[in-house]
Amino acid sequence: MMLYTHNLGHLNLKSAELESVYIVRDLRQKMPFPITEPKFNEYLTNFLVSDTDQSRMELGLLMVGPALELLNKLLSETYIPEADPMHEPSEVPKPMMLYESANIQRAMQILQEMPPALDKNIQFGTEMLGWQSTMIRDAASVFNMLPRLRTTEEKIVYNAKLNELFQRVLRNQEFVFNFTDIVHEAHVELMKGLLESMNKGFLFHYTLEEELRKASFDEIKRRIPQVKLDEAETIKRNMLAIKNAIDRAYELNQRMVSLAVVLYSCMKWVKG
Repeated sequence: MMLYTHNLGHLNLKSAELESVYIVRDLRQKMPFPITEPKFNEYLTNFLVSDTDQSRMELGLLMVGPALELLNKLLSETYIPEADPMHEPSEVPKPMMLYESANIQRAMQILQEMPPALDKNIQFGTEMLGWQSTMIRDAASVFNMLPRLRTTEEKIVYNAKLNELFQRVLRNQEFVFNFTDIVHEAHVELMKGLLESMNKGFLFHYTLEEELRKASFDEIKRRIPQVKLDEAETIKRNMLAIKNAIDRAYELNQRMVSLAVVLYSCMKWVKG
């Protein structure tokens, strides 16, 4: 758990330097030197990408399309008739608004923002998953060599190897995490807010009288046909899968930030 880098944008050399103080202390207690690959792998386990990360993100991405299709269907069913089949046509009441079309459109807009970032995150996760065992081996080798470097030429070579490690983890040539095209805090907050709104009947229209007396969704459910409630529940389940994917992608990205800090701390530790 990082103490200072709580958001993806918090990482920089200053925050890494602050974080490294307790990590270097931990490395001195737990990591033998020279670093062995199995021990290093064990130390980094909590920061690595897993197959579960990938499957969770992929499932959420698959759920966006069905959720959007159902929401689009609701837009064409904004009203339901209040007609009693025994009424004469001239006596049929005006139809009652069932859905809040502006809210449906807002939900669709939010969901449409997720696939580009989620897809990029899946690509990033796949890349890291395929590379991380090589990264562990290469990083251990580099860190073991750092205290032994003597010539300028050697230091240039190994500095380049270090830079390559950080650039792959941070998606950037600078020591900051490049998160602009993948899942970040805004996506997490949008999906969190959308699910909270769904639990309050966000898609359904509240009458003025219901608004004034602050009626709960449990109360207005009584006047909504069960089939429509079931459709909304299906949409909510899809949204939950999407939210879980976004949360998992964000956790993965946070792990990459933490991994960069740990690698930075290893560099400080071996240099003494």
